[in-house]
Amino acid sequence: MKRYKRFISLFLILIFFISVSSCKGIGESNSPKNIRGVINIWCSEEYEASMKFVAQAFKKVYPKATINIKLVSRKDLNIEDKLQNEAHIFMIQDRDTPYYLKKYKDDLRNVTSIVSSRKNLFKKETLSNISLNEKIYAVPIESNPYVMVYRKDIFSKYKIKIEDINTWNDYINEYERLKKDSKISYSFLSGNSIDYYEMFLSQLNKVLIDSNNNMYISSAESMKSINLIRELRKMGILKDDKQRFSLNSIKSGKVVSFIANYKELKILEESVPELKGKFQIAAMPSFEAGGNKFVSINGNNLIALDNSKYNNLIDGFFEFLLDNEKLQLDLFAQYSIFPCNLNIQQSKAVLNPVEYFGADKAWQFLSNVQKQSFYNPYGANYPYIKDEFEKHIYDIIKQKKNLKENTLDVEKELKEKLKDTGF
Repeated sequence: MKRYKRFISLFLILIFFISVSSCKGIGESNSPKNIRGVINIWCSEEYEASMKFVAQAFKKVYPKATINIKLVSRKDLNIEDKLQNEAHIFMIQDRDTPYYLKKYKDDLRNVTSIVSSRKNLFKKETLSNISLNEKIYAVPIESNPYVMVYRKDIFSKYKIKIEDINTWNDYINEYERLKKDSKISYSFLSGNSIDYYEMFLSQLNKVLIDSNNNMYISSAESMKSINLIRELRKMGILKDDKQRFSLNSIKSGKVVSFIANYKELKILEESVPELKGKFQIAAMPSFEAGGNKFVSINGNNLIALDNSKYNNLIDGFFEFLLDNEKLQLDLFAQYSIFPCNLNIQQSKAVLNPVEYFGADKAWQFLSNVQKQSFYNPYGANYPYIKDEFEKHIYDIIKQKKNLKENTLDVEKELKEKLKDTGF
C-alpha cells in the first residue's frame, strides 16, 4: 500500500513539473525579456500624442523595447526608403490601405493569425479592407463615423424641429425658412467639394473605384452626389473653404449646422464650454425618405514591414494594442480615437450620456452610425483616382454641359490613365 501511495505521489509530482514546463514554453515568446528592440511608428502630426501614449504604455510592460514616433504627411509617406534592417509601422487611412497592400504585399508583415483570432472585435467589412488573397496585413485602430450637428437653441427659436429634417430636401427647405424668418445670414456647411462627394457617394453605397476596379464616376449615385453639391452651393448652404470644421466660426455663433466626426465633437466639448447644451447631434439627411443616413469613412489602420529580425517585436506590439482594452479606452477618452473594437463601443465610456450634448448618448449614437453605415472595399487604385478626380470635380460642378456626358468623359480619361499608372 505504501509503495502504491509513493508511486501516486511521484506520478503527481511528475505531472506538475510537466505542466509548469509546458506553461513556460507557451508564454515564453511573449515574455518581456523576449520583446526587445526599436520600432519606428510613422504617423501624421495629428496622431503624434496618441502614439507616444501607446509607446509609453508598451514600454512599461516591455522595458527592453523602444518606440520612436516619426511624423510624416499622408502624401509624403514613402515605404520604399524604409525597406531596411529596422522595424517600421505605418498609420494609413482606410482608403489608402488596399494600395499599400497591393504594392508592398511581399514586404508587409502578415498579421492574419493575430487579427483573425480576434475577428469578433470588428465589423466584418472592416477586415475585408485590410485583407488581400485571404490574408490580413493591417490592424484596425480607428473608425470615423460622421454626424450632422445643429444649434438646437437657434432652430428651436424659429420653431424648426430638427427631428423633421429627414432628407436633404428637408434640410434645404429648413435652411430657406431659417434664412427668411431670422433675417440673419447663418452659415451651414463649408469645406472642399471632394470631401462631401466622398461622403455622399458612401451614403449611396458606392466608392469612386472599388476592389474589383469598377469605376463609378458616371454612375447614377455619382450624379446624385454631384447634383446635391451643385444645389447646396447654388443655395449658399455649402461654401468653399479649406476647412470643413471651423472652431472660430462656430464660436462666433454664425454656424448653425455642420457635419462632424468624433474628434471634432471632442474639440467642441473641450474648447467651447459656453455652448454646452446648445448642440444636437443627428444622422445626416438621406437622399430620399427612408434612405441611408449613415456614413463612416476615413478610419485608420496600422501596417508593418516584414522583418524576420523584428517580427516577434512587431507581433508583440500588435497583440498588446488589440488586447489592452484599458489602453483603447484611454485613447478614446483622452486622445479622441474612436474605436473599431466593438467591445469598447459597448463600454460605459461610450454608452453613458454626454452632458455637453444635453445628456444625449452622443458617443453611442456615433457607434450606431459606424455599425450601420454602408461599406464598399476600396480599390488599390483609389488614392490615384481620387487625386485625379479632384482636379475635375469643380469643373464638373460648374459646367452646364450634360452631367452624364461630362462624367463619362472624365471616367474614360481616368481609365486610360490607369493602363499606364494603375495596378
